[in-house]
Amino acid sequence: SMLAAILAKNGIEVTIIDPSCHPKFSIGEATTPDSGCRFRIVGEKYDVPEISYLSNFHDLKNKVSENCGVKKAFSFLYHEEGNAHSPDRSHQFPGIDNRTLGPDCHFFRQDTDFFMFRTAIKYGANVENSKILSIDFNEKVTVRCEGEVDITCSYVFDASGRNSVLANKFSLRRHDEFDTDSRSVFTHMIN
Repeated sequence: SMLAAILAKNGIEVTIIDPSCHPKFSIGEATTPDSGCRFRIVGEKYDVPEISYLSNFHDLKNKVSENCGVKKAFSFLYHEEGNAHSPDRSHQFPGIDNRTLGPDCHFFRQDTDFFMFRTAIKYGANVENSKILSIDFNEKVTVRCEGEVDITCSYVFDASGRNSVLANKFSLRRHDEFDTDSRSVFTHMIN
């Protein structure tokens, strides 16, 4: 949605293809001092101030969603199978307040995603709510969607994540490359 907003705001015809409607559940995200600065830079460079709102807690809370919060810390725990967790195998990196953008932010993704989606539409992006069936590359790109909808374009940006149509089409996923036993736990707490 950010890329769609940037392109649409700058005169490029954009269609967002999404099989489901917003708002929708998505696992959360948080900023770091670096990403907060990058949101600010990108928003200013491409004249999309809504992206800059994601760079600091006060704009995020006041202009995007009251459900977002301050990110308190990144925590890393090392656990040995069969043993209780040992507190000395914990590392917590507190979020900082860099005195410019304020504290790092925790996004309530269904709200921030919906906000950026609406921003893209506000700047002129089109929306096709259907599932992509296939993508063919010839002189132009043809994206075939459910309901016999074909979209012809010059470029495709695939932000569909783990179910990426392009990654599957070109066999870009490698599932046997890393042997890890890590887990991530994301939380969003209210009150």
